[in-house]
Amino acid sequence: MEHLKAIGIKSAMTFAAVFLILGVGSHMTLGKVLIITAAIVALSYPLGDLKVFPKAGNNVATLVDFAMIFLVTWLLGNVMVDSSVSFIISGAIVAFVMVIGEYYFHKYIARIVLHLKYPFENHKY
Repeated sequence: MEHLKAIGIKSAMTFAAVFLILGVGSHMTLGKVLIITAAIVALSYPLGDLKVFPKAGNNVATLVDFAMIFLVTWLLGNVMVDSSVSFIISGAIVAFVMVIGEYYFHKYIARIVLHLKYPFENHKY
């Protein structure tokens, strides 16, 4: 149940960032925003939050999340939108906004999902 709640929180956080930056800022349709949101969550939750974060810590996992979010946003944005507009800047903005939330989301993951008794004793988190 903790995983479903964590995925819900991550999905809401991701949707808000992608919608505000790409939906409102770049006039991307809601369907495309939802596809990018689903791709980011499907890739970054199992890899970044459940694999990298427990082994490498919060800082490394946040950097990995930045790279994944940027690449997904940039690649899918260029594939789904037929225009000459490059999604490099938009992808970087989405990734930057997301990693601010991801830093604190990892602390939630440590306590609630991974059940670490003292998650902040080790300076990795």
